[in-house]
Parts: sequence; structure tokens; C-alpha cells
Amino acid sequence: MTRKKPDGQLASLAEDTALVLSTVDARNLCSYTAGRGARSWQSGLVYDKVRDYPFPPLRPHLEHEVSRFGPCADCYIYDVSRAAYVDRATRSGDQVLPEMVAPHGLPASVTAELNPFHMSPPDWIALVAAMVEAARRGDTVDA
Repeated sequence: MTRKKPDGQLASLAEDTALVLSTVDARNLCSYTAGRGARSWQSGLVYDKVRDYPFPPLRPHLEHEVSRFGPCADCYIYDVSRAAYVDRATRSGDQVLPEMVAPHGLPASVTAELNPFHMSPPDWIALVAAMVEAARRGDTVDA
């Protein structure tokens, strides 16, 4: 029986997903605590380079939105935050985590059935993989 080599794109996605999950807590990367103990999906709109490190900034949109005037304000803030994150990780000798789209920016088909309070480990793994893949492709991700 002949064995095929693993698909390079799939292996790269699995490697990046494993790196993220071994570096940061997926629950805190993907969601945040709202008032009265509720949890909500991260939007990627707020990033504090001191407080949030080693968490990377999350891209707020599927596509990097650019008009004739330049990137949208959220994308510009993301670019600045990402550059600061990469610089700090490099200076610290840490491995730079891949770009990811915030769960709030993913298509509803990906997050519709997920509840950040009651997710199994495979659900978290799938969500982080979808975030990484969406940033790579810059378009919708099929659930």
C-alpha cells in the first residue's frame, strides 16, 4: 500500500493552530467576559500591547479593507498593533503567532452554533483553525 504525503496546506494549518493553542488560552483569545459573567466573541477592535501580550492582535475583518483614502480605521489600528506585537515577540525571543481573524469577524456560519460558555475542546480547536484559515484566505471560511 502506498502512503501519500500529507497535504502541505493542511499540515501548515494544523501546525499554526497547534502553535496558537500551546501558547495562549483559546477561551481568552476568542471571547471575553462581559457584564454579569456573560461571555461574548472577540471583535478584534481593542488591543493593549502591554496588557494583552502574548496574545496577538486579531484582525477585525475577513478582508483587509482599503479604500482610496487608505485602510479603514480598524484595519489601520490592527496593522499598528500587529507590528508592535511582532516587534515585541521578536525582541523577547518568542515565536510570532500567525495572523487570525477575530471570531466576531468570521461568517455567522462558523460561530452560529457555538456558545463560548459550553464548547468542547474540539470546538475550540476548530474555531482557532477557522480564525487562522480566514486570515490566510481573506475570504469566507466554510464550517
